[in-house]
Amino acid sequence: DTATAGTGKTLSITAYTVNDNNSGNNYTVTTQTSANGTINKAASTITQTGTSFTYNAGGQTPTLSFSGSTGVRTTNYVGTGYNSVNAPTNFGTYYVSNTVAADSNYNGLTNTTSFSIAKAALTLTAGSNVKTYDGNTSATNVPAATGLQGSDTVSGTTVVYDTATAGTGKTLSITAYTVNDNNSGN
Repeated sequence: DTATAGTGKTLSITAYTVNDNNSGNNYTVTTQTSANGTINKAASTITQTGTSFTYNAGGQTPTLSFSGSTGVRTTNYVGTGYNSVNAPTNFGTYYVSNTVAADSNYNGLTNTTSFSIAKAALTLTAGSNVKTYDGNTSATNVPAATGLQGSDTVSGTTVVYDTATAGTGKTLSITAYTVNDNNSGN
């Protein structure tokens, strides 16, 4: 018959040996087919590689390997406030649900696994500033940002001196900033 899965498969005898010490010459052999064969569908598998990523402003997803069925494949990502067929970009824990539909020889399968996207490191450096005494602690320099990902930016920075008195070697601190990453800096 065929190698595909199904029931009522025709079974045929294609080879045999009669052991009668006379090379089978003591028998007249007749073979008969049977329609009682069954080939069950095999299992499909979905394997995930990678469970931990760091924010990089792009979609993050584990590597998925499908074997078995050639049926329709779907992937959906779910996290806090997130439910999409597109890979998530923001910090958090996500669940990825993968489905492959059955085909003629393989069973379908759905599996759900998790992965996480960790926050990227961002360093804001106050740098240096020189000003004439004016009785307040404000500085006018713009801090340097190291570690921004993609097109993310930092704005709304406020840099202040530790004291308003004149002097050298003054400590500058960043007291306010906004990370513009389409996720409220999270």
